[in-house]
Amino acid sequence: MKKISGAELDVKVREIRKKILAARKQYEKAQSLEDDVFQVVEELLKRDSEEFLIGEFEERNLSESITEYINYGEYSVDGIIEGIYKAVKESGLTDEDA
Repeated sequence: MKKISGAELDVKVREIRKKILAARKQYEKAQSLEDDVFQVVEELLKRDSEEFLIGEFEERNLSESITEYINYGEYSVDGIIEGIYKAVKESGLTDEDA
């Protein structure tokens, strides 16, 4: 195994530090956007998004679905949107037939 010089080590450590700081900044931005999503959803529904079950078998609540999609790419954005329409209709918050 090739040994690394002190100067090379310093360069690599600075690179790692820079990437950690950039990742943290991106995480904070993503968290802020996720908070914005929940704020708009709850303003629309007039209730906590955890109260609404979605999915073919209503196996998860709207809040879980949004979080799982944002954080892990699980579920689907189309399924979430369908769930929002369903929740609005069930809540009687629209005068249209959805």
